[in-house]
Amino acid sequence: MRTFLFIFSLLISYYAEAQLNEAELLKKPLIQTKSEALKNPKEVYRMRINDYNAKQDVSFLKQFENCQALSFTAASQTEVIPLAMNKMIKLQYLDISETSIKSITLFTKKNKLLKLVYAKSGMLDDYEKKNLSKRGITLIESPV
Repeated sequence: MRTFLFIFSLLISYYAEAQLNEAELLKKPLIQTKSEALKNPKEVYRMRINDYNAKQDVSFLKQFENCQALSFTAASQTEVIPLAMNKMIKLQYLDISETSIKSITLFTKKNKLLKLVYAKSGMLDDYEKKNLSKRGITLIESPV
């Protein structure tokens, strides 16, 4: 039993060190360009992807495993989260309000740390909303 408690406390302390709290996260710079982010991908904690286009190669997203806050803006006609984002396992905050993304269920099944999704009102259907709720993920809907 002592061994179990020791291992459990080690896992808890590792998890606490791996994730930044909200105050620490807000102190990290907001990266706004792909070229800036690719200079040091391990140091990207907050990122806004401007003018994302589904026809572009987005495989570069898998490099940002420490990213905890991500915002897509001006996305083209894609309706699903890019598969490359599945490597962003520490993501906690996701803003898809300026996109045409309608399906995030597969992404939320793989990402166990996601806490909050920001989307336009009516953007996600009841199935998507139910899945978010079932996983304890808060959905904030902005006015249309």
